[in-house]
Amino acid sequence: MWAIVKTKYDFPEDNKPYVIADLGKKWREWKSTLRSKYFLQNEPPSPGSVIPSEYQILCDFWNSPEGQKLCATNKANRAEQTIAHTAGSRSYARVTKMEFKAKKKMPIRAETFVITHTKKDGEAADPKSKEIMILTHLQGVNSNYTPKDVFQSRAMHLPLLAVMDYDHPPQTRLFY
Repeated sequence: MWAIVKTKYDFPEDNKPYVIADLGKKWREWKSTLRSKYFLQNEPPSPGSVIPSEYQILCDFWNSPEGQKLCATNKANRAEQTIAHTAGSRSYARVTKMEFKAKKKMPIRAETFVITHTKKDGEAADPKSKEIMILTHLQGVNSNYTPKDVFQSRAMHLPLLAVMDYDHPPQTRLFY
């Protein structure tokens, strides 16, 4: 796949992992679109939108016991998710950076949680998010911190961590 990309675009070799990962993501999205738009509606794809032989291979997989089992497993996993975010494709690090640029102060994790779990109408994205926001507020989140303070002290993140129900301790990753 990388050889085909290299014939059309002039990417440095350092970009190969990102390009391949992006192609994989786009392929998964395309399969998802085909499945929801045509397969689940029992309609043939529009001419020219997909190669018929490739679509038949996908349909055969989706109808196979292996495909059905994978579908059931993924559906069960999605059903167990109790917290939905509203950040879309933006990473939490990107949201934090945007908030820092807008307000000239670094938001702590509890503030980033509120930003990424609040709908446009101001309501929490789901009941669990609302509960976490209330409990975090009761823990006494103070947002008058400088970026230096945020990076030096984990204690500022404790209000959010104290109310989150983790099976495993969270790992903090900050990319700016």
